[in-house]
Amino acid sequence: MKTNITYDAGGGAITFDYGYTITIANKGVDRYYSKIQEAFAAIDISSNKFEGKIDELLGNLKGLCSLNVSNNLFTGDIPSSLGNLTQLEALDLSQN
Repeated sequence: MKTNITYDAGGGAITFDYGYTITIANKGVDRYYSKIQEAFAAIDISSNKFEGKIDELLGNLKGLCSLNVSNNLFTGDIPSSLGNLTQLEALDLSQN
């Protein structure tokens, strides 16, 4: 993913390319991404005191790479729909 910013310099144009990087910490491990893929998706709703069941609809987020719902008050079974997340690299359901 890149952003191009173009400035009108009177007789011509100057273009600057800005790339994006990101570091995501999950379970004490930092993962550095030098370029963010357009389809990259991470959800971290940890430590929010959310209650109830984890929604089956999370399994519809096909591009999800990282999901952290730890340290909440979720109860019930782990939704079987999470098995649909074929791109998932990290999943943290601990402390619920």
